[in-house]
Parts: sequence; structure tokens; C-alpha cells
Amino acid sequence: VDMTDIDAIFANAAEKQKVVDELKVVIKADLDGSMEAITNMLNAITHPELSLTIVHSGVGNVSESDINIAQTSGAHVLCFNTSIDSKTRKVAEASKVKVHSYNIIYELEKDVKEMLSAMLKPILHEESIGTAEVRVVFNLSRNGVIAGCQVLSGEISRNAKIKVIRAGKVIAKSDVCSLQTDREEMKVVKAGHECGIKMSHFNDIKEKDILETYKIREEKRFI
Repeated sequence: VDMTDIDAIFANAAEKQKVVDELKVVIKADLDGSMEAITNMLNAITHPELSLTIVHSGVGNVSESDINIAQTSGAHVLCFNTSIDSKTRKVAEASKVKVHSYNIIYELEKDVKEMLSAMLKPILHEESIGTAEVRVVFNLSRNGVIAGCQVLSGEISRNAKIKVIRAGKVIAKSDVCSLQTDREEMKVVKAGHECGIKMSHFNDIKEKDILETYKIREEKRFI
């Protein structure tokens, strides 16, 4: 068997397993020319993580049939220079179908891009809050391990996300379940002070380990 063929099979399988979020739309327009322009515009919007599918299109006012198609497929209805009567609108509301009306094509394009952008997973950034160095380790048998630390920068807070850095490498991530100073439970301990830190589900603490608390910041993405 040619190894190139095997590699191609695995590559195709991996491609099929990629998760692509899909935005489905039903388009109604006033004229064939408008419909063509909108279709071309929507087909030009591409993204490797997203799919935009026109499940139905037609010229004329929005009908109950259009609403039924949208409900069945989970699509939004995009109307360009067309109307929807009160009876059909009530059907749309009862079916929880979203109907968007436009008379400027660029506004339709802008809204579709916003819908797609909302489907993109945000980029996650870790932002450091504080660091502490482990000076001594206390093994409390039933109660796990408490790291006696000196806070080096920022602050350490109870319930914060925390990672363990050893020899410059992150070896574990957890959260602060207990934070103490002189056996008193604290909410926050700032730089320059000593404290005892206990982490959830992680006890393999060594002297000289650096404990860094951090928060996750989400950055929105746009088409």
C-alpha cells in the first residue's frame, strides 16, 4: 500500500472531523437583480471556521412557507425591499424565527458579518495577577499540602486561577482554595507579605516553585 495514499486517507478523515459552525439564511428580495447581488455578496463571505448557507431564496414578500422553511432549518430570514404582513409576522414570532428587513444591501452585509462574528470562539489570553515563591511545604496529611510562600509581585487572592512553575515550565494549573496569613483565612495577600496557599487537587509542591495567579481575558473575533 502506498504510504502517500494512507496519509491522504488520514488527512481527509481529519478534515471531516473539523467542527464548522453554520449560519443558515432564507433570502427574500424585490427583484432578481437584487437577489443576485445579495447572493454573490454572501457567497464572498468566507471563514475556515464558519459556513454560510442559503437554504432558500425567492423574489416577493415573505410568506408562511418561507417561515416554515426557516423554522425547519433553523435559519434567519433576510428581507430586502420586501414586506411581511401581520399574519405572517405572527407566525414567525410564534415559530421563533428571526426576520431581518433591509433596504440597503451594505446594512444586510454588515448584519450577516456580525451574526457570523458572534459565532466565532474568542481568543483567550492569560493575564498575570500575582506571583509567589514557595519557601516551605507543609504536609497536613488529611488536609493535603499548604505552600508557605512569599508574595513577589501583584497579589494572590482566594479562588483565583493559579499555575505552578518549576524550572521555568508550567507543570500544573489549579485554583486557590485556601489562602492564610498567621492561620487566618484571607481574601487577598499583596506583594511583600507571606502567606499559606492551598490548591485544589494538586499537592506536588516543591520549594522554589513559583505560583502565579492569573485571569482569563476573552478577545472577540470579527469577520
